[in-house]
Order: sequence, then C-alpha cells, then structure tokens
Amino acid sequence: MSTAPQPSAFSPYTAKRPPVGIVCQVALGAIVLSAIVLAAQIPRLSELTVPIVLAGVAWVLFLAAAAMLVRVGPFAWGVFRMVAVRQLLVELVISGMLEFVFIYDHTPGSALAIFTALVVVFCLDIALLIAFSVARYQEPV
Repeated sequence: MSTAPQPSAFSPYTAKRPPVGIVCQVALGAIVLSAIVLAAQIPRLSELTVPIVLAGVAWVLFLAAAAMLVRVGPFAWGVFRMVAVRQLLVELVISGMLEFVFIYDHTPGSALAIFTALVVVFCLDIALLIAFSVARYQEPV
C-alpha cells in the first residue's frame, strides 16, 4: 500500500472550458464603443439608438458568459467567489467615482441612464472576467 497521494485524473490545464473570457472581452468592447458614441453626443443628444443597442448587446453578452459559467462541470468555485467578491468591491469604488463625475458634470438624464447601465455591466463583467481567469487554472475542490 502506498501512502503517496494519487494524481487526480482531472487537470485544470487540459479541461475544456467555455469561452467565458472571450465573451466577456467582447462585452467590454461593446461597453467601450457605446460609451464613446454616447460621449461624442453629450453636448446635444441627437440619436441614442446606437448606444442603447450596444448597451443591450453588452448586457446580453455578459448574461451569456454568466450562463456559460454556471454550466461548467468541476470548477474552483471557492477561488472564484473569493476573487469575484474582492474584485466587485474594487469595481464598485471605480463605478461610484464614475457616477459621481457624470452627476457632477450635469449629464442629461437619458445619457445618465445609459451611462449607469454601462457602468453596472462594466462592474459585473470585469469581476466575472478576472475571477474566471484566476479560478480556471485552480484545482476544483
């Protein structure tokens, strides 16, 4: 009888994972593009269709990434939660500062609503991306 620990048949380095990171990055691209288009129109808001559609795309992509993550088999959920909570705290501080700037600069109401939706999805998306990136290479517990 050997008392040495047996190697696990599961390896986080070779496990197939859904493209959560890629989907999160595309969502970030939609967030940034929407914010640029919206910020370019701030003095006089003319057409909000493009920023609204891009914000919707960002939300759909974030929800798709979260849905893919929920369906993952063996995963280091403890590490994921630990990183996600701490990253959410960081992102909440950044998001609060961004919202303060928008309010302090008297951003019009419709633009402020879109910016707020973008800041919220930005906060959640970054936390999901970083937590997934860290936990994907950890041994599941």
